[in-house]
Amino acid sequence: MLTCKHWITFLLFGCLTSWCFAQETAMRTSSVGMSIKEKFEVLKNDKRKKHGSYQAYRDTSTLANGYYRNGERSGHWVFYDHTHKMVQAYNNTRHQLIYQDTANVAKLGYEFTDSVAVGDKIRYPVKIGGLQYGISPLTLNVDALARTLYASSPGRNKFSCLHIFTVGTEGQIKKHEVLVDQGGQKKMYELNDNNIADEYKRFIPGTINGKPAECKVSVETIIATFD
Repeated sequence: MLTCKHWITFLLFGCLTSWCFAQETAMRTSSVGMSIKEKFEVLKNDKRKKHGSYQAYRDTSTLANGYYRNGERSGHWVFYDHTHKMVQAYNNTRHQLIYQDTANVAKLGYEFTDSVAVGDKIRYPVKIGGLQYGISPLTLNVDALARTLYASSPGRNKFSCLHIFTVGTEGQIKKHEVLVDQGGQKKMYELNDNNIADEYKRFIPGTINGKPAECKVSVETIIATFD
């Protein structure tokens, strides 16, 4: 049974939480990659800093819901696929994965840099945001590569690709490569993702026997170019 003291503590905490998000804000829209749109709040006295509610969507499908506090993702975020099925839940405050739909990332491949022995306990890296919100902005960020492929292969407008992300021990993307099939001949390209903010590139690092380990995460895509 809660005592009067407990009730007072709870109410004060609630007031403080509300006050943090009650600062003057304005609504803004932006985009991530080629096809994901964002709707979010920013501080009126610092319009570069997100603060308040956040939503990401593609066409009419919501892909992410969450909150920002003074420019940083805060608390419980939920991510969806294009059918609005929940595929991941992540607590940014605790840096804790709450839920992961394994079917959503079944198309991903994994290869640790260090050798893995029989009996080792491994955990593959997890892209925060899932496949639709987390991976697709990176695989669609290929305008320069598409122009290069079109120029080097006149008459072709479709290329099979394998995106390979080298994920470091702290969850950062150390390298983004794309292996492209150019009519039977495969060629590797390295991409620059500097135009995408770091918060959209975070992974939960993989581990071997509980120790963070570098791992390559791969996914197959198609690059299509048009006149």
